[in-house]
Amino acid sequence: MTQVSASFPAVQGLFGWREKPEEPSWLLELRKRAAENFEKRGFPGNDDEEWRFTPLGELLKQRFCPSQRKPAESPSVDRLPGSFGGLRVVVGNGHELSVPCVSHDGVRICSLSLALESRADLLSSQLGNIVLPESNPFAALNTARFDDAVVIFVPEGTVVEKPIEIVFWNMGNQGEEVAVSHPRLLVIAEPKSRMCLIEIHGGEAATRYFSNPVTEIHVGKEAKLEHYRVQIESASSYHIGATRARLEKASNYDCFAVTYGGKLSRVDIGISLCEENSSALLRGLYRIQGTQVNDFHTIIEHAAPHCESLEVVKGILEERSHGIFNGRIIVRPGAQKTDSRQTNKNLVLSRDAVVNTNPQLEIYADDVKCTHGATVGHLDETALFYMRSRGIDINTARDLLTYAFANDLLRNVALLPLREWLEREILESKHLNFDRDLVEVS
Repeated sequence: MTQVSASFPAVQGLFGWREKPEEPSWLLELRKRAAENFEKRGFPGNDDEEWRFTPLGELLKQRFCPSQRKPAESPSVDRLPGSFGGLRVVVGNGHELSVPCVSHDGVRICSLSLALESRADLLSSQLGNIVLPESNPFAALNTARFDDAVVIFVPEGTVVEKPIEIVFWNMGNQGEEVAVSHPRLLVIAEPKSRMCLIEIHGGEAATRYFSNPVTEIHVGKEAKLEHYRVQIESASSYHIGATRARLEKASNYDCFAVTYGGKLSRVDIGISLCEENSSALLRGLYRIQGTQVNDFHTIIEHAAPHCESLEVVKGILEERSHGIFNGRIIVRPGAQKTDSRQTNKNLVLSRDAVVNTNPQLEIYADDVKCTHGATVGHLDETALFYMRSRGIDINTARDLLTYAFANDLLRNVALLPLREWLEREILESKHLNFDRDLVEVS
């Protein structure tokens, strides 16, 4: 069930669609359809199975206003490095790109308006057709109201040597109203291309805002895309995002989603293996504390035979935080020889933290290999005792065991500057240079 939109103050700043006369008719129609869908469905209610653990009550009490246009400058905060050695574009409050267009090694990164001038035909077949407005009310809201978009186009056979860094940075507004932004990212990787994408969502520490991003990714035949999605929103902000990737024949998509910011955060990640011999690797890691809420929703859809997927999501919870995992694997009819594995592990560092985990399998084919599982536990008392007996104090012992729990995923981050930064931020520790032969055997 949905909740009647008009009964919430939040909607006063969210109704309607952004009409731009200069946009083509197909985009205006897409926006209009999305707005009508949102107004018809409203916000998810408590009886909506997909949203029953996501506490939207406080969010819906807020009064929103559109985020202000501010220069998209590089965020001047200590916790975000100047660069990870790649090409960086910053989007301020979901509006303007710091650089309207960047071309390097054949890849093109540009604003929506420039993309419409050069490849309108390609955009019409991809934008709004990977993350459908009908699939999610917040995605419908984004589609109706996003101001600008980042479009990344990687031509056929192109190997992009440097990582592409897209930073969506929120600066908020003055006053009691909560500024809302709708960041949009579209990535088109043509056949046999290779690229690494770093997507960061964050904001100024002292601001309150609502970020509602949508990312659409098309991975062409025999293409490979490595994707890091990092959410570091301010402690008083709200973040509800949707990411979906569509894979063609023999393509590979590797996604690593990291979350440790925001008062309320939810990310919906969907992967569709549409053609045979494609593969997907989805890793997720979150650490929350205080009264933070983090909701990690995933759908991996096997729609073709001879495809494989692996999903591993880990959570670290402290104090009175609340973690949610809902992972769904769907094997469609005809998707024979599917190999899919899913694991969710949660480390609870407080008696007051709460975890809701719900791994799911839906199998409509008879020749498949599919497994799933979930665990919730505390630090190993035996390991703690052993470390204490060797003269290690309790806090250091806890930190080392937590590091070991998370490092199982973080060690797979191939880009060393990014990995070291994530270790500092998530684990609050410097990179531990252990012998790779001892701790990093795959």
